[in-house]
Amino acid sequence: MTALPASAGKPVPPRPPRALRSLAAPTIFFLHRDMAQAQIEVALASPPLPRSDRPAARLLNQILGGDMSGLVFQQIREARGLAYSASGLLIAGARDIDGAALLGRLGTQADKSREALTLLLEILRAPDPGDDRIAAARVALTREMVATRIPPRRVPDWVQVWAERGETGDPRAWELATLQSLAAPQLQALQHHFTAPAIVSVLADRRRIDLAALRQLLQAELVELRASDIFPYAAPQTATPARDAGP
Repeated sequence: MTALPASAGKPVPPRPPRALRSLAAPTIFFLHRDMAQAQIEVALASPPLPRSDRPAARLLNQILGGDMSGLVFQQIREARGLAYSASGLLIAGARDIDGAALLGRLGTQADKSREALTLLLEILRAPDPGDDRIAAARVALTREMVATRIPPRRVPDWVQVWAERGETGDPRAWELATLQSLAAPQLQALQHHFTAPAIVSVLADRRRIDLAALRQLLQAELVELRASDIFPYAAPQTATPARDAGP
C-alpha cells in the first residue's frame, strides 16, 4: 500500500490576500496591434472594503454595469456613441482581506479614445446616477437576491465563502435589509476608497491612437509592452533548418 505524503490530513494554508498592483503615479500599459478598434481597460484599486460597505458596493456594481441599462453603457455608448462596447464593474474581493477595484472597459474607435476614456473616468470616480436609476438598480438587485436559491450541493461552498469573509452566519438577510436604505450619499462615500492612481491598459494600433493625448489626460507614465512580455510563449521561435532528405 502506498504511503500517504507527510502533509496528508493537514489543513491547506490559506491563500495570500489578493493585492492589486500599487503604482506611485497613473500609468498606461500599451500593447501595439494592427487593428481598427482600441481596447481600453481602467483599474482603480482600493484596500479591502469594510463589511459595512459591501451592500453599497453590490448596488454600485449593479448601477455601473448590471446589464445594458448600466450607467457606463448608457452614457458612453447609447447617449454619445463613443464606443462599440462599454462596461463598469466593482470587484469587492472574495474575502475581507482581499483588495477591491473599480474596473471600466471600452471598445472604441482609436480616434475617440481620449473622449471615451475621459467620460469613463468621470463616471467611475464620481458617478451621479440619479435617484431613479438607483431605485431601478435596487429593485433589480432585490429581485435577484430574493429569487436566488442555493442548490443543496453548493451549500458547503457558500458556507466556506462566508466563513472566509469573516461572517458568522448567512449574511443575505442583513445585505437585503441594508440595500433598501441605501441612497446617493452612501454610494458617493464609497468612492473615497478608490483614490489610487489609475492603471490603464491599451491594446491598439499606435498609428491610429493618440498616446500623447492619453498621457496628457491622465498625467501618466507610459509603459510599452510586447506580446512576449504578457505571453512568454508568444516569443518568436528560432526556426530549425530543414534537413535534406537522405538516401
